[in-house]
Amino acid sequence: MLKKMKKNAVLFLFVVPFFLCACASSSKIAENAKTQEEPAIEPEIKEKTEESKNAESSKPISQKEPSDFEKFVSLTENLFAESIRITKSPRETVCGKNFSEAFIISVENQDGSAAANFPLTVRYPVRKGKNENGLKIEGEFEYEEIALFTNTAGIVRFVPPTPLESLYGTLFIEPTFDKNASDAEKIAEFARQFRVSAPFIVRTDKLSAGGLISLVEFSANGKPLRGNSIASSRLLTAMMRQRFTGVGNADFTDAVLSGEREKVYAEASKLLKNGWGKMTYLIYGTIKPVSSDSGAAFFIDVCAMDLADGSILFAASETETGANDMEARTNATAKIAAKLVYGL
Repeated sequence: MLKKMKKNAVLFLFVVPFFLCACASSSKIAENAKTQEEPAIEPEIKEKTEESKNAESSKPISQKEPSDFEKFVSLTENLFAESIRITKSPRETVCGKNFSEAFIISVENQDGSAAANFPLTVRYPVRKGKNENGLKIEGEFEYEEIALFTNTAGIVRFVPPTPLESLYGTLFIEPTFDKNASDAEKIAEFARQFRVSAPFIVRTDKLSAGGLISLVEFSANGKPLRGNSIASSRLLTAMMRQRFTGVGNADFTDAVLSGEREKVYAEASKLLKNGWGKMTYLIYGTIKPVSSDSGAAFFIDVCAMDLADGSILFAASETETGANDMEARTNATAKIAAKLVYGL
């Protein structure tokens, strides 16, 4: 029995150390296996972070698109108030004939150098404007525009198309900008400081075409004077001084007082059929005395009718004063005659 117990004790002493040793080895093996299975997280995250930074730094920095106004300011930054000049402009021409010379425009930078390839817009009148009744009136015009560029010397020449209407207008030149831009009004206001202008004058081609005058004069108490008025004769004399020929007075008082163009045209046509010769236009209207602080004053209101079709070629009005009725009447009719030279 004692012998058997000794044998078991020896066996226990041998097995227990072996078991403990085996457990320790298994624990180390498991720990090593766990270590090998887990990836190295920190270096990889760090590497990705660096790549992201590099990618972000390589992205282009977005810049705000300049507005149309800012672009225009940049275009004109080298100019000063008198950079654009009209160095030469032609004399007046006659309706239906070209100007004898070109308009010459120069553009200069602040440092005195030529502004080469600089964009300019030329705005010029082509016909008379119309009032709410569709009548062509003095002092109002319809315009056309053309975009031009200066040459290497900063010079540009503009030859207008053949003018088809008589007018006493103005040509304008300024730096080109987009009229449809969102801030076009702001640009136009800024561009005005560089704008220049020149007379654009086209004389009538009807100086010797022949015409009629029917001007109804009113008395001081507001009643129309029948027959060929003194004012009508004064207008005839004033037109002759402006080199109109073949003009005569006619009495269309009732038709003129009606205010109806069709009646005036009918009366004039009837007269022409009765052997008054070839008359191409009719000047008709009224002249009335008005109050004045000193001396006398007359208000004259006329239309110029094309006797070929009854259309209105021109309409104008004027108030003129004088020391007495005769002088005021003469001044008023003379002013109208001068306007007819560039309006008829």
